[in-house]
Amino acid sequence: MSDEGIELVDAGVDGDGNVQRPMLAEGAQASREDYEKAMDMCGKYLEGLTRGREHQDVSGQVDKLVDLSACLREKGYAVEDPTAETLDQWGKDLRVAFDWNDAEAQVAYEECSDSK
Repeated sequence: MSDEGIELVDAGVDGDGNVQRPMLAEGAQASREDYEKAMDMCGKYLEGLTRGREHQDVSGQVDKLVDLSACLREKGYAVEDPTAETLDQWGKDLRVAFDWNDAEAQVAYEECSDSK
């Protein structure tokens, strides 16, 4: 962020191991536009970082969705396997890419959902 003109105090870690949100350095100023521009440039460094205080274990959910994906692929649908890191995007992609108006696709989805 410093390279993009936003001076921040280094983020700290609390007693539970949670990284605290970095704050602007004392006396530093940044407009919302400048901050968002810097975040666009630096956001790649936050990939895979869990936000929030509680770190949910999504492994069971991922396992079920990997089974769902495999079943849908067996039925001829191009569905990628999700991972813990791609879970949110996987759901968004499925809602967009899967043809929910196709009766056969709906049946396949229901069969694959019910079979696991």
